[in-house]
Amino acid sequence: MRRPQRILLATDLSARSDRATDRAALLMNEWSCPLVVVHVLDPSVVTTLSERELAARARRDLCEQLRDAGEEVAIRIERGEPADAIRRVAREERCSLIVTGVARNESLGRVKVGDTVEGVIRGLEIPLLVVTHRPRLPYRRITVAVDFGDVSRDALIAAAAMFPEATLIVFHAHDAPGSWAADNLEKHRAAFSSAAHREVREFLAKTPLSATERSRLVIEVQFGDPAKQLAAWTEAREIELVVVGTRGRGRLGELFLGSVAKRVLAELSCDVLVVPPTSS
Repeated sequence: MRRPQRILLATDLSARSDRATDRAALLMNEWSCPLVVVHVLDPSVVTTLSERELAARARRDLCEQLRDAGEEVAIRIERGEPADAIRRVAREERCSLIVTGVARNESLGRVKVGDTVEGVIRGLEIPLLVVTHRPRLPYRRITVAVDFGDVSRDALIAAAAMFPEATLIVFHAHDAPGSWAADNLEKHRAAFSSAAHREVREFLAKTPLSATERSRLVIEVQFGDPAKQLAAWTEAREIELVVVGTRGRGRLGELFLGSVAKRVLAELSCDVLVVPPTSS
């Protein structure tokens, strides 16, 4: 897989959307690729302005936000169901990455996964970067969550190609069935931890990565619930980006890491890159 050749920034022009805008501009310059920006007019919003006036205002706002991004920026103002419009524009513009923001409940500190993000993920054909933090530097510490399936392998390959300077932490969380009946709980869990480490190494051995890419890998295996352990790990180690694979075109609850997709987005304190299978 190659790094993205064209980025699509999907923005609703809300107060927090500037974080995704800044990250998209940073990636555009890092990868030396064009940026397409799409804003979808919401027909349900009651306003005294005409659709033409709304589109003109949105274009002005976007031009102001992106005035320092460079010349290779195109703006599209669309109308309709946002998730459908975003996916359609991504296909029409031949983009290979979608960047968008996500709301956060400031009082609870949790991410609120909106309908648009959910809708884009359900029909995801190219990687989707969900930005929650204000970017300052390129990603350098990235965690790739794996469960040994092909979707995890696709996610790891994508991360290695997209971020060639970053350290990639291959993260796997496991349980220890039968712990309740173990005579020695510590020994019982250690055996499952050893088996999990072995499975991670076997998984990596079957993943087509170059020697240079392999030199950037770090293995991290933990015991417990995947979503909770991943959230705690990223918070403790100040991870900037978590990469996960999807299970294709199913409902959000059927996507990555089994059935914990929404929990992962809600509990993580960093950006998330969602990667669909290469066969989708």
